Amino acid sequence: LPAVIDATVKSLKKAGFSAWEKLYLKPVQSKDSVAQFKYKTRREIIDEGYSIVLNIGDQNSDMVNGLAEVSVLLPNPFYSQSSS
Repeated sequence: LPAVIDATVKSLKKAGFSAWEKLYLKPVQSKDSVAQFKYKTRREIIDEGYSIVLNIGDQNSDMVNGLAEVSVLLPNPFYSQSSS
């Protein structure tokens, strides 16, 4: 698991993000779905007194119960399905 954390931190820094207070990663042993984990994590952030002003994701589950002022669904061709 530390390799996953290290890879995530490396990717964030490469993208220009170097200062954060917390990094939330779904524990491997968690029985929650990804959508449940994301919702619970957003709820925890709000309960700590923060406001989520923008939620960005590339999956419909990212938008469910977003708990943000604005949610933006980004296109991702890897998740789209052909209708033919």
